[in-house]
Amino acid sequence: METSPLKYRTLPIVLSTLSFGLGALWIFFGSPTGGRLGRMLYDGNDLSLVGWGVVATGTILTALLLPHALRALLGLPAIENDGETLSIKMFRSKNVPLSDIESILVGKDDVNLVTKQGYKRKINARLLTDHESFLAGIQPEAK
Repeated sequence: METSPLKYRTLPIVLSTLSFGLGALWIFFGSPTGGRLGRMLYDGNDLSLVGWGVVATGTILTALLLPHALRALLGLPAIENDGETLSIKMFRSKNVPLSDIESILVGKDDVNLVTKQGYKRKINARLLTDHESFLAGIQPEAK
């Protein structure tokens, strides 16, 4: 049974990507301030080790979220079901054949896929739209 693809919740993904990226840029290009935070982030006129750590963290998080933000803006699916495989296009993309899925446990904030080999895959569903009804329509095949 084919169902419509599961989409991303666009606003949270785009806003978090922008906030991490703009925060890293603001700290990198900003001028040092005289407060406690300024003394922690800047050492004289240059960034301190903590400042470089904050910029690096913001840059890495932006790089990790950017593909998902672009997919959300373009309206591309996060999870698709073609009747034979479940294509997960979230972090650590993977195609899981429906014949390998033993059970699908749907929670409020996450989805747990349990394969017949005993592997468990947890999917963060907070960034998805209406994951309960999408996954309720998918029934693992019995062998």
